[in-house]
Amino acid sequence: MFDRKIMITIVLLSLLAMACVNVLTYYLVFNSGMSQLHAENNLLENIQVTLLALTTIAFLTHLLHTGKYHHLFALCGALFCFSSILRELDVETFAIPEILILLGSGTGKHIMLVSLWLFLTGYSVINYQKIKPQCWRDLILEKSTLVIFLGGCLLIFGALLDDHIIEVHHYQFYEELLETNGYLLIWVGAIMSAPYFKNGVEIPEPSHLFSE
Repeated sequence: MFDRKIMITIVLLSLLAMACVNVLTYYLVFNSGMSQLHAENNLLENIQVTLLALTTIAFLTHLLHTGKYHHLFALCGALFCFSSILRELDVETFAIPEILILLGSGTGKHIMLVSLWLFLTGYSVINYQKIKPQCWRDLILEKSTLVIFLGGCLLIFGALLDDHIIEVHHYQFYEELLETNGYLLIWVGAIMSAPYFKNGVEIPEPSHLFSE
């Protein structure tokens, strides 16, 4: 188990770094005219992909420190981040094997992601349908879950700007900035929920989780 202070340090440094990115990109875009920072495959999008990759790894490491009956949260988080990476990246522009381009773009990407989400849904129905409602309520009210939910709200606002449902000047910049901050909060939530930082927190046995 790691010291909980390490988790707090990672969270605070992540938030500080994101605050610096917000201020710096705002200044460079509006005062220096560097609008390319929010273009495809540029600074903000590269930060997003980096955050998503780190968060995917963080969620997957949860699986090494919890039992079978605590895997659903981590699996959903990891698959969401992996799906978002493929959404943000133009895989076909990379010098990678053709099979990876086929799976990571176009119809191949859609088929792969739908298959993975269907598999996870089936896995959830089989393994988690008898979990007590109180356990779900406890999960939803966890601080880490609320932080992840807030990150999801920022992603939704970004999508509203992208679809011109909300009209503002420089909508592309604000859309990318909202997405970057949203992914940062999901990363923070993943770190806050990591079981190896929860010193002294008892994870209930499966018998305590499931209803008769």
